[in-house]
Amino acid sequence: MKCRKKKEPDYTFIAIEVDDYSVRAVAGINTNLLGSPHYIDNVEEPVHEFQTKLEITGLCTDPENRASHRFDIHMYGTSDTHRKIPMIKDNQKRDKDGVFLYRKLRG
Repeated sequence: MKCRKKKEPDYTFIAIEVDDYSVRAVAGINTNLLGSPHYIDNVEEPVHEFQTKLEITGLCTDPENRASHRFDIHMYGTSDTHRKIPMIKDNQKRDKDGVFLYRKLRG
């Protein structure tokens, strides 16, 4: 019985000398909640919005065949799906039977 050698993954380590970077992190209330509640299309959206972004720009220094190549790296963060984030529907007021209550406007 022959032992098959596992195929090694192909990869290359690179070194980049960073010229510039930018970080952006935003946390706030869902913009759909800022207007009239009559215009909320999807009550399954989260109450809070989170956005993260990292941009790195630089020149490659190693390996030699890629030296002086410019790299622009962009990384975007997504919401943590493991945590329980309240949804819009979770914050709507309900009566004793669990039915959504709506405010009366002008009678």
